[in-house]
Amino acid sequence: MDTTPRRDLGSLRKSEIILGFIWWFMFLLGTQLIVGVILALWGYDISNLSGPGFEKLNFWNSLCNLIAIVLIFRHFLAQQGKRALKNLGPVIGTALLGFVIYMGLNIAMNVLTELLIRTSGVDYYNANQDAVEELITGNPQAGVLVALISAPIVEECLNRGLIFGLIYKKNRILAYAVSMLVFAAIHVVGAAFSQNVLVSVISILTYLVPGFVLAWAYERTGTIWTSILIHLGINTIATIAMLLLPQLERYVG
Repeated sequence: MDTTPRRDLGSLRKSEIILGFIWWFMFLLGTQLIVGVILALWGYDISNLSGPGFEKLNFWNSLCNLIAIVLIFRHFLAQQGKRALKNLGPVIGTALLGFVIYMGLNIAMNVLTELLIRTSGVDYYNANQDAVEELITGNPQAGVLVALISAPIVEECLNRGLIFGLIYKKNRILAYAVSMLVFAAIHVVGAAFSQNVLVSVISILTYLVPGFVLAWAYERTGTIWTSILIHLGINTIATIAMLLLPQLERYVG
């Protein structure tokens, strides 16, 4: 039995819990399927991962999820926002420390995954990262919405606010384990059935680090806005890198 003292992470309303879990299924498949059907009927080809149809699919899917999550968790986000404002110093300090911890752990995880790739000889690629990169380089405005606005708020509310927060009240260690695995899985599930099993395993490992750091930041400050800030920082650095890399390659070339 987990007897570790636990921090007050705030509370979700019953309606937020019920609608939150309902939207989990929409977030994984439902919204994208509905938006995809509408775009297909509208005449867009959504099968081409580098085409305008797929870019629109990502944009409208992310926008719909963002609007739904903000509406569902509006009371929770407001409650958490008040907490963040009352403890602004610790929130900013933890966000900066969390980002540094993430960078350090991420380097270590990259070394581990690179070792796995070399020893296994598998042709590794990160399908989720490739899809985001296609969107950001092809349509920067849509990419910014997905990576810098939608993803931090939607994923933090669902993974940390809902899953981590509910399990944390019963078992702290289990809350970390489940939320980290779920966070990793949602970034891999889209391509899990079309790629090598080892590729999926390596991809999951790469997302365990941010999953841990984001949960730690939420627990340390007691407000979801801290993990949202770190998530935003991580995605901002990645987005800038994706936007600048083609320019650097063109310059070097």
